[in-house]
Amino acid sequence: GQTIVNVEMGKGRSRISTLAAGIVLLVLVTALSEVMAKIPMAVLAGIMAIVAVKTFSWHSVQPGTLKNAPVAETVVMLVTVVATVFT
Repeated sequence: GQTIVNVEMGKGRSRISTLAAGIVLLVLVTALSEVMAKIPMAVLAGIMAIVAVKTFSWHSVQPGTLKNAPVAETVVMLVTVVATVFT
């Protein structure tokens, strides 16, 4: 998820861009924890939802794609989706 967002949002194409994103997150969580604590949970949930929608491969759930995919892969995908939604 992070890599896809990194590429789409910042056009980052190297490992350095991923490292930079990780460093920024580390600084936000450690040095600015008091500021981060003031962000409403609804905002964080909204960000997570946007990232999920942006990174989801909608092509993978089209009937034609599912029909041509091996049954084992389809089952794994469905179990993962159900487990993610209900946890």
